[in-house]
Amino acid sequence: MAVMQRTIFTSRDIIGPERSRPRYHVSGKPVFLFPKSRSENKTLDIWLHSTSDRPAPLDSTLSLGAVHDPVMVKLMDKVIDRQNRTAGTYDQLGDNDKRVRIEVTLNNQELLALGIKEVADLRRYTYVSLQGRCFQFKLPTFIELKCMGAASSTAVKRELEERRLKRFLSTGVVGLLFRQHSERVNRSIHLPELKRQFRMDGRKMTRNRRGGGANGTFVAYERLNRVVSDALWGLAKRERTAWKEQETR
Repeated sequence: MAVMQRTIFTSRDIIGPERSRPRYHVSGKPVFLFPKSRSENKTLDIWLHSTSDRPAPLDSTLSLGAVHDPVMVKLMDKVIDRQNRTAGTYDQLGDNDKRVRIEVTLNNQELLALGIKEVADLRRYTYVSLQGRCFQFKLPTFIELKCMGAASSTAVKRELEERRLKRFLSTGVVGLLFRQHSERVNRSIHLPELKRQFRMDGRKMTRNRRGGGANGTFVAYERLNRVVSDALWGLAKRERTAWKEQETR
């Protein structure tokens, strides 16, 4: 569960819309992983510099995306089965049967984009195509600290890289996404003035070579993605079998 919490990735906007941000629930109330302040600038500062981030508890459900978003993803530790909330009954799973469950909710807009208008369309749907839209896991890349040297010119880079590492260990890839967002916003605010100062000093700014796109400095977590791909193929196989059984009735 901890590995999946820290490596789950989405290209959807889970930063701008407040209700879409990563969260878990305590006593029915959402607890957001990345708090906000009344001041937008202070919020960005918290997301960028906070060293007190706390991951979602392992026995909680981590949610990415809001209920009415095109896609909402939930990660949960599956420890019970056949739950009947009305009767208050359930089956407690043994240690060998416990597993992590990934639950994805798609709204009508997303279903139409997938070519699904009615239940019968699922008969020919290729479930593995959902992987890129809903089931992505990534790992961040880091500069090897021992290769950076001890020169004062690299001290700031070393500190920033150590903070990135701590952020990943606490709140994972989504934590780094929030950090990258704050870096981009701060850079866009201060870049014009920095350029002016450099021109006045007769210097040129060095280009930031760190990836700044949606994937940033992330690479696919191949091992976990293969597990997900196999699971989706298995789901497709079960669905085909179910449709065939229905036809023969």
